[in-house]
Amino acid sequence: MVMAFGLIAFSVYNFSEAFRRKKNMQIPGVSEPGAKPE
Repeated sequence: MVMAFGLIAFSVYNFSEAFRRKKNMQIPGVSEPGAKPE
């Protein structure tokens, strides 16, 4: 159960990160601090 919740949270985080990155690509010269927290 906890593992499944972690997996869902991880995929949701990845999706939002990818969406944010795609949005930022439309704006030239945008620096992303902490894009890869790993």
